[in-house]
Amino acid sequence: MKILYNIKKNQLINSLGINIISIIIVLILLLKICPAVELEKKTILLINSYHLGYRWTDDVTEGFLSSFTPNDPFIDIRVEYMDLKNFDFPEYIALQKQLLKYKYKNIKFDVVIINANIALEFTKKYRDELIPEVPIVFCGINQFSDSLIAGMQNITGLAEDYDIKKTLDLALSLHPNTKTIAVVCDSSSTGTSNYLEFKKIEPDYSSDYKIIELVYWTESELISALKNLPENTLVMRFAVWHTRDGVFLSEKRIKEIWDAYCSAPTYTSLGYLVHSGVIGGLLNIGQVHGKLVAEMCFKILNGVNVNLIPIVRNSPTRPIFDYRMMKRYGINESMLPPETIIINRSFTFYEKYKNVVWSGILIILVLIGFVLVLSINIIMRKKAQQTLIEKEKQYRTLVETIPHGILEIDKNAKITFVNTVLRKNFHYSDFELLGNSLYDFIPLEQRDILRITLNNLLKERVSSSQYIGKYYTKEGASLFVQLDWAYKRNAQGNVSGFISIISDITKRIKAEKEAQIKQEQLIQADKMAALGTLVSGVAHEINNPNNFIMLNIPILRKIWVSVLPILDEYYDNNGDFQVARLPYKQMREEYFDICSNILDGAGRIKVIVKDLKEYSGKEVENITEEIDLNKVVLSCINLLGNNIKNYTNHLKLELSHELPLIVGNFRHFEQILINLIQNACQSLADKDKAVVIKSIHNNDIVELHIIDNGIGITKDNLHRIFDPFYTTKRDKGGTGLGLSVSNNLVQKYNGNLKFLSVENKGTTAIVSFPVKK
Repeated sequence: MKILYNIKKNQLINSLGINIISIIIVLILLLKICPAVELEKKTILLINSYHLGYRWTDDVTEGFLSSFTPNDPFIDIRVEYMDLKNFDFPEYIALQKQLLKYKYKNIKFDVVIINANIALEFTKKYRDELIPEVPIVFCGINQFSDSLIAGMQNITGLAEDYDIKKTLDLALSLHPNTKTIAVVCDSSSTGTSNYLEFKKIEPDYSSDYKIIELVYWTESELISALKNLPENTLVMRFAVWHTRDGVFLSEKRIKEIWDAYCSAPTYTSLGYLVHSGVIGGLLNIGQVHGKLVAEMCFKILNGVNVNLIPIVRNSPTRPIFDYRMMKRYGINESMLPPETIIINRSFTFYEKYKNVVWSGILIILVLIGFVLVLSINIIMRKKAQQTLIEKEKQYRTLVETIPHGILEIDKNAKITFVNTVLRKNFHYSDFELLGNSLYDFIPLEQRDILRITLNNLLKERVSSSQYIGKYYTKEGASLFVQLDWAYKRNAQGNVSGFISIISDITKRIKAEKEAQIKQEQLIQADKMAALGTLVSGVAHEINNPNNFIMLNIPILRKIWVSVLPILDEYYDNNGDFQVARLPYKQMREEYFDICSNILDGAGRIKVIVKDLKEYSGKEVENITEEIDLNKVVLSCINLLGNNIKNYTNHLKLELSHELPLIVGNFRHFEQILINLIQNACQSLADKDKAVVIKSIHNNDIVELHIIDNGIGITKDNLHRIFDPFYTTKRDKGGTGLGLSVSNNLVQKYNGNLKFLSVENKGTTAIVSFPVKK
């Protein structure tokens, strides 16, 4: 054994010696053959928007600088901190420009790196004076869009986007008892940007959770709000450095506030906040941004045109959690997504020496495995030949009896094998299939898709080997089939072709479409039921304080009348004085108007609440009553009052007097008209456009016309508007069920619903019902 070791050792030494000598010889030859090249020194300027010590700035700078060799004689990196978190005013920015212009007047930069939005705006404004035509690489840009770099040439970079919804969904899954979501951010440009991003997704949560907004506060107000958060609250925290009274909160101070006063679990979408009292979230990592920017910088320095380097619009995010905060709120590591980064973890002996432990275990297992393999190999080899024969028979039986088609092709798509089921399904014979190209049997519109799929399989870069398409039998009948592709390899392990399992899923596709329609209808019905319950509860809660208002305003009037003589006497003796920050003389004239306005408003609230309760009340099946369609219109206007004001300033009612009664369910007619009125309002381009609602008695028919001056309906869409789930407002939350449900209800009462529309001019919806006989 010792002799064998010495032989191996000598062979290794000789091999290393030969390799080293070879490398030296090659280097000498290269030095003799290649002419001397003078390497030009490259200069890079990194401009940070904020100050040293600001977490995001430090992380990006660290990631960027770590990508370069320290003390590289051919790279000169200059780093500037503009400190615009503390000094964000025009005079300071102008001084920054003069400083940079003076410092670098004799330096020619090869690349300029811009970190965060303010530095980008600064560079865009003063580029011609400071760094004309120098390639620019940006990073840390919130809410990036092409408009931010409009007019700028030779620029690329990396956007800093963040997904608040994914972080909030993750947080809610970890805290299922949450009832309230508190959103905390300051009034800085960053905080405002964060707040606006949250407002985009707020409708997804406002129906299930109470939303508390802590925005534009002083430090004491923030502390008070955090101390008094209700139970089962989850906090979403964004930028919180700037108070309303101009105080800048350091990261250390923010952590002190959260540790001392906030008992609610706190999450964020901003990676640099995870160290200051935050549990975690799906976060951007500043070091990763810095490294990606460095890679772009290397390409530019190596001669790549900056315009050929694409902008990275989807910045990389990772789930990052603070181990100490996880322990505080009882979050187990198994509850977190895969690839989660956990910071501030206290490591066990195993975790510290994990590689050593596993290396030892691996060596032992390898030795044991080696012994077992040698022992088993003899036995297995004897059984292999017999097993191979049996498997071949099983394979043939399986292939011919499986209820799915099986197809084998070579790398050129020539068919080499088909089983019985495939021939029966498509009505072709072996003679017609074998040896011919698979493309000859594929519809023209799908040949390119198949060609791309097979090419990607050959290059092993396909994300899914499954494909669903519509194909045709020999007689032209259509079939929906699912193709699952796998490699076919030869004895050497090289890819020689492909095998596909072909399943007829025509019935399944049809059933899935029907099930989807049913499921979406059930979901919509469930939403409406839940909304009715919520509205009924809210209406009850509003009525109580509103009644207090209506009862107490007359008392306040009487009190005012009682004290007027005293106040008048004081006025006569001492002159005018302030009452609620208004001159007494003005208040004396306006007080009764104020009380009247409050009573009018409370009365309006009472009417709206009454209509809401009636609209959301539980519907009794098959109930019919005599209905005045004009009253239905007025009830709908009450319900949609604010919604209508958001779309138009010109709602006109032209209701016919003494309109005959019709028979039906009042709530059903409300549902029909609400859908029609909402559609009319949403079609308007601006508030100057009008909506007109007319009621007409025409012989034995009562008609209602909803007329708008909106964008109209195209001819292609007009014949599909009653189809379930067909909508042109999917991006605005439309489900495509409104007109479908309305039309069904109209037909239920022997009515008729039709639309007359001229594109870009407007639409008239005409709904008619027979008069009660």
